[in-house]
Amino acid sequence: MVNEIPMRSQASYREENFARRQAGGLFTEMESFFGPEFWGLDEMHLLGHGQSKLLYGMLEQKYNHVGCVVELAPFKLINGATLPKIGAAMERSRPFIPSDFSENWSDIHKHHGNYRAVDWYDFLLYVIPTLVTPNLNEASAFALNSLVQGLTIAASWAVRPQELPLMSALFQAWHVFLKYQVDQQTLAIRVFPVTQHYIGHIEYIVKKMGPLPAISCRSLERSIGSYTRNNPVYISNLVETTTLVNHIRSTINSSTTKIMPTVLVDLDAGVDW
Repeated sequence: MVNEIPMRSQASYREENFARRQAGGLFTEMESFFGPEFWGLDEMHLLGHGQSKLLYGMLEQKYNHVGCVVELAPFKLINGATLPKIGAAMERSRPFIPSDFSENWSDIHKHHGNYRAVDWYDFLLYVIPTLVTPNLNEASAFALNSLVQGLTIAASWAVRPQELPLMSALFQAWHVFLKYQVDQQTLAIRVFPVTQHYIGHIEYIVKKMGPLPAISCRSLERSIGSYTRNNPVYISNLVETTTLVNHIRSTINSSTTKIMPTVLVDLDAGVDW
């Protein structure tokens, strides 16, 4: 399992690779860099765009094994439930949803193409356990509820130490179920993208960095949206970012380390490829 694999050390990020470049990039030379936890895990994209969209694809039967008939698929809805009916139920519930839930509660079957990461996030935490799992077979419902319970802990602002092993055990139950379905050739191996691996590291990140909402990039996304809607501000921010990146390059081991340029290079200064 993930917890049995040792994490990379701080030194391993600072060692030079075959091209004599630091393996972890220029940020690994910062005093605040202590190891892999520096990169964090963003709950909005990992749990929203990552896990929630993946689950919706399973409900759409997009991740079934090529030889599996729909009747045997683990995420086939029962009791007469369908995705259009679930979407319609979401639409009908909108007048009764508290204003604190400001995300998109429109029909997911019709409008999921317009869903943002935060919308997928709420679908995972609130719609899945209320409208989806009651309409799955017992084994699939148990596994899916395990995932949702684990992610509910991961999404909390306050996490007790004793909750972290429970969270990881819930993720393990979910992964064991998926692995069994892959072995039985009911699900394709594509149900294991990198996001499945990342949720196994949430316990480590929370121990090192604190609750995931505290290190989320939600505030950054709002800033990006503001820049996007205001072109002059966006352009000036891009110029400022370019200047900052070039300044960092010129001050961190510029005499010994050759750093590959990015799209934010100063073209007037020239680039030695």
